[in-house]
Amino acid sequence: MDSALLSQIQKGKSLKKTVTNDRSAPQIT
Repeated sequence: MDSALLSQIQKGKSLKKTVTNDRSAPQIT
């Protein structure tokens, strides 16, 4: 359970970070 939760949280964080970076990159550029 802990592993699954950690995996999901890490995946969610990674996705969120990627989306934020992708969104911020074009805006800043």
